[in-house]
Formats: sequence, C-alpha cells, structure tokens
Amino acid sequence: MLIPLGILAGGGVADTSFELISTAFGTGSSGVIDFTSIPATYKHLQIRYTAKNSSSATQMNITMNGITSGVYIRHSLLGNGSAVSATASSTSQTAIQLVESMSNSGEANTVNAGVIYILDYSSTSKNKTIRALYGMADNINRIYLSSGLYNQTTAVSSLTLTASANNFAALSRFSLYGIKG
Repeated sequence: MLIPLGILAGGGVADTSFELISTAFGTGSSGVIDFTSIPATYKHLQIRYTAKNSSSATQMNITMNGITSGVYIRHSLLGNGSAVSATASSTSQTAIQLVESMSNSGEANTVNAGVIYILDYSSTSKNKTIRALYGMADNINRIYLSSGLYNQTTAVSSLTLTASANNFAALSRFSLYGIKG
C-alpha cells in the first residue's frame, strides 16, 4: 500500500515502495536542477524537496524531456490561514509553474518544502499528470496544492526544475524517488 505523500508508516517504518533514484543540491550559483537518464522501471516518480532562492522570491518551474514548447498546463490552490485563492494557466505553457513564491527569507535555514508526484511517467499511452503539495513558512505562511499536465504520451526520461530568477541556495535539496507499481 502506498502511503500518501510518502509519509512514514506507523511505528516509523518506511514504505518500501519508494526507492531513491538520485539527489541534487542547490549550489547558490545555479537555478537549474536536472534529473536525467531516469529509469523506466517504476510506476510513478516523486520528488521530495526543500528549496530556497539565493536572492529574491521567485517561482520554480518543471519541464520534462527537455521540452519547453507549449505542452504544459497548471492549476493551483493557495491557502494562507485567512484566505484562499486559485490560479490556472491556459494551454500551451512552456513549463509547469509549481511554486508561486520560493522563499528568500533572510532567516537562516528557512526553506520551502514539498512533494511532487509525476504519475504514470513511463507510460507511452497516457499524457502525464503532476500533483504537488508544498508550503512555506516565512514572512507569509502559505500552503499550496498544484496539479499540472504534460500533454505528451512520450515516457519521461528527464526532469528539469528551474528557478524563474536567481539560483537555488545551498540549503536546497531535491531527491527523486521511484514508486513501484
């Protein structure tokens, strides 16, 4: 049984359906995280991350297989404790915007944290769906729920996470997991 959002099972025993494929770290000098040569041996993928921008608040976008033409769509829901809002992108986006505003707090060790799922990534007969749950505790506390569509049936063999401005700070960590089917 898969555990929602990859949270540990009761008693602190991790679900063995998840296998770590790769981990990448922010350096403070790059705004790009690439996962390449992703094996097609899993049912789904999951990225668990903590992220902070090196300079100013910015968005984090995801693309697949190096494609930056208009094959992406996104929806999101935001809550901040007192209000709720929603956004959506039209068809033909060049990436899926996953994070509305990545932390750039001056406070030490303050990061955004989240989990991104890429469903049926290795299927060659389905378009790919993404869902993400993430939050930030900074000068504004928020939680986001996003979904996205990669409107292609090609199996996903690479993922690129890009800060829309500046770089991923050294506190940033991105771990890619395969989920057995």
